[in-house]
Amino acid sequence: MDQVKKSGVFPWLLIMIIPLFLVTCSEDKSMDPSLGETIDSVPELIPTSPSTPVTLEQYTIKKGDTLFDVLMKAGVTPANINCLKESCRSLYNLAALSVGRVLEYHHQNGIITHFRYAPDDEHILIIDPTDQGYSCRFEEIPYDICQATYHGVIQTTLWDAALNAGIDPGTLTQIAGIYDWEIDCNTEFRKGDEFYVLVEEKHCQGSLHHRGQVLAANIILSGQEHPAIFFIADSGHQSFYDLEGRCLRKNFLKAPLQYSRISSSYSAHRFHPILKIVRPHFGIDYAAPSGTPVRAVADATVTFAGWKSGYGRYIKLKHGSTPYSTGYGHLKGYAKGIKTGARVKQGDVIGYVGATGLATGPHLDYRVYYHDKPVNPNSIKTEPVRQLEATELDQFRPLAHDALARFNIEIAALNELDNAGSALKECNPMDH
Repeated sequence: MDQVKKSGVFPWLLIMIIPLFLVTCSEDKSMDPSLGETIDSVPELIPTSPSTPVTLEQYTIKKGDTLFDVLMKAGVTPANINCLKESCRSLYNLAALSVGRVLEYHHQNGIITHFRYAPDDEHILIIDPTDQGYSCRFEEIPYDICQATYHGVIQTTLWDAALNAGIDPGTLTQIAGIYDWEIDCNTEFRKGDEFYVLVEEKHCQGSLHHRGQVLAANIILSGQEHPAIFFIADSGHQSFYDLEGRCLRKNFLKAPLQYSRISSSYSAHRFHPILKIVRPHFGIDYAAPSGTPVRAVADATVTFAGWKSGYGRYIKLKHGSTPYSTGYGHLKGYAKGIKTGARVKQGDVIGYVGATGLATGPHLDYRVYYHDKPVNPNSIKTEPVRQLEATELDQFRPLAHDALARFNIEIAALNELDNAGSALKECNPMDH
């Protein structure tokens, strides 16, 4: 099955037309401040659109680009650009072009005859010439929504495996976020571990335009499966659940940093890089750029925020009525409001990665204490924040079954091909 390739071509056969705006340039005496001429001669500026198809030029907006810069370099006259801009001012401000978005246009003798611009992923601005001016309208982009399956095998890092499988960084961020309470994506992947992902995709004219919601995933660590199924309850609550209907969201995050690089894992015997002696290291060092936000792993009260010898700037949190507390060392600084006695919620930023105290470079020293005794951070016993009710489970199980069936099909295909990893295999249309 062929991999679907990304395309920058916008579909112009569109479903819904939002109210049409028509502006007559001959009535517009406005002048762009950068220009020395006034718009007033419509017949000379705007030819009617030719009946024969034309090839549209494409330009991707870069930082600092303006409509005038782009179109003047293409050979469009300043007066016509100003007319185009003023014609749709009441509908959309063409001065607000977004970096990365694409302009499509055609001009004849310095006059725009076709103009298309998509300011977002759902709508397209269409400007066409008329006998009296330019007409402007928004239309919705009609997508074919389908489901695509991806598979990857860890050889070096999760990042590399995802990119090799054809997964974009945005979807990878989604995946890491799904497992925020289940798997520390910084530390727990090893060579040979695998993942499967079922994701919603939007296609135009048979080509991938962009990916949306991850619908299901299964991460296999050292042979142990960690399935996650997206489910929206009748109440509107939406989250990811395991096969037993337990929410993947728990009372403790697995890591204080969002997905990033790791420098050393938990050990009971460690050579200290500065003191040059062997000493226990009851924690995890997360190497990350200076200034990276540090999160509270659970709801807590700040019991200490200040300088603590070799830890440098340090924060300690007590997590409610649980026997756990956590420590965060070598911080560059503290988030606003962080002081002894302050209350924080899970995921709140409490400080920023630094290299204060005895540190050879910017990193976070993260520690977990059980009844004030240091323990392996991976030993925290967590509880799901929600369990599906019986009626919800009846709706959930078919979704989980379908997702696992898709993954099993992928596994069978891989076994047949004896392949170590795969990109997109198929994109099945969804009912919508």
